[in-house]
Amino acid sequence: MDARVDDTAIALAVDLDGTLISGDLLWECVFRLVRANPLFALMLPVWLLGGKARFKHEVFSRVSVDPASLGYRPEVLRFLEAEKERGRVLILATASAQDHAGRIAAYLGLFDRVIGSTPDTNLKSAAKRARLVADYGDAGFDYVGNSRDDVAVFEAARRSYVVAPDREARAWSDAHGGAILVDHGQTSLTD
Repeated sequence: MDARVDDTAIALAVDLDGTLISGDLLWECVFRLVRANPLFALMLPVWLLGGKARFKHEVFSRVSVDPASLGYRPEVLRFLEAEKERGRVLILATASAQDHAGRIAAYLGLFDRVIGSTPDTNLKSAAKRARLVADYGDAGFDYVGNSRDDVAVFEAARRSYVVAPDREARAWSDAHGGAILVDHGQTSLTD
C-alpha cells in the first residue's frame, strides 16, 4: 500500500535554492549585479549592515532573472508534477525574494502559493518554520529541502524529503527517516 494515499490533504512546501534549483538565486544575482556594474561590489557590505533581509532586497531589486534560465532539478520537477497531479497543494517556500519566487512559480505553473523573503523578513530556517507552522500547523505540511537551514523546517514537518543534502541535512535525514529524493544527482525516490 502506498503510504502517501492520504497525502493530498497535506500541503507540500518546497525550498528553492539547492532544492528546486541546483544553485543559489541570491549568489547568482550578486554575481550578475557586480558583473553588470563592478561598483556595486562596494555597496554589498553596506547593504549587509542593514541585515540579511535588507541585503537580499537591495540585490534582488536590482537584478532581473529569467526563470527559464535557472538550473532546475528534473527529478524534483517530476516529483512535484506527480504530486500536483494527485491534487496536492504545492507551496514554494524560499528565503529568496518573494517577487522573484513568484515569477519562478508562474513560469513553472505548479505552485498554488509562494512565500519568500521581504525587505523586512528573511524567510530562512526558523523564520520559514514559524511561517509554515502558523499557516498549516505543526506537522500540518510536508517539506522538501536540502541544507542545514532546512533542518528547523524538517523538524516541524509531518514528512520531509531531502534533496542533494549537505552534511547537516544528511545527518538529520539519517537520524529521523527523511526520504532522500535526490542524492547529488542520484535519484532515490521519484514518486
